[in-house]
Amino acid sequence: MVSKSLLALMLSAISLTGVEARACIKRSSSLSLTDLPSPTSSILSTPTPIVSLSTPAPSDIGPTPSTAASPISETTPSTIPSTTPSTSLSDLPATPIITPSTDASLTTPVITPSTDLPATTPEVASTIASSSTPEVTSSTVVSSTIPSTTLMTSTTSAAPACTPSNLVSNPSFEQGVGPWINFQGAVASSSGAVTAKDGNSYFLAALTGSNNFISVRQSLQMEIGQTYDVKAYYGLGAHQNFGASGVCNLQLTMGGDLQGSVINLTPTTVGQWNLFERTYVATDTSVVIRYVFTCSGVTSVDGLLDLVTVPSICSTTPAAATSVAPVP
Repeated sequence: MVSKSLLALMLSAISLTGVEARACIKRSSSLSLTDLPSPTSSILSTPTPIVSLSTPAPSDIGPTPSTAASPISETTPSTIPSTTPSTSLSDLPATPIITPSTDASLTTPVITPSTDLPATTPEVASTIASSSTPEVTSSTVVSSTIPSTTLMTSTTSAAPACTPSNLVSNPSFEQGVGPWINFQGAVASSSGAVTAKDGNSYFLAALTGSNNFISVRQSLQMEIGQTYDVKAYYGLGAHQNFGASGVCNLQLTMGGDLQGSVINLTPTTVGQWNLFERTYVATDTSVVIRYVFTCSGVTSVDGLLDLVTVPSICSTTPAAATSVAPVP
């Protein structure tokens, strides 16, 4: 019969639980050494799994088995800590069948790489694989490409610059008095020291002590609210006999209203032309323009008038619109 102490030692070496140890002791009490298989032949015939052994805790071995063993119920063996056997294989009666432990707490976890990582675009993947620096490369820059287009320009030609026309008919009296309406005046031609400002004719107001009021007028078509630049040239002729206290002047009325101050006429160079200019804002569509020569205390004075102009107002032409349309 096998010594019980030797059997206990063997069970301790292979780290069986207390229940398993008692079961083995009971079975071995009826066996003889001749009934046990050779350890060497058992090891050679049955492959034994290699188990990493560790030193068991005293609680895993259980109490020292006694001669009277209690019935053994079959249970799944617990985890068997590994230990280094203290006996040689030749001392073992048999190689017990050890069921590997299924205790998850003693199992080395296997880390499986996650496959749930977000998808990586080929451009970013290639950049990460080729560079460890955080530099921005062309493969990681998301660029927005604007489709190439051809610009088609459509231009509307602007109207030619306006050339204002003169609202005054026969401004230089080249056609006589008409359509001017004169009072006591006349049209004269260039002669002697007097040369017309424009063309060959001019208006002549021959003033005397008794004929001391001479005028010339005509009606113009205007635009209400528009501002007009009214111009004329005046001068004195060969007769300039003012006397000791004679006074003469020239005035402009538009629509019956005096425009600015009157021009005081005094002895001057014969035939010298001077500009007479006023600004007028139209208050009606038909306006009478009128020049008036007056004198007092004079013997004879020749007043001259030529080249009366009132330029028309050019209609404002909108700037040419330029449209730019993309051509695919």
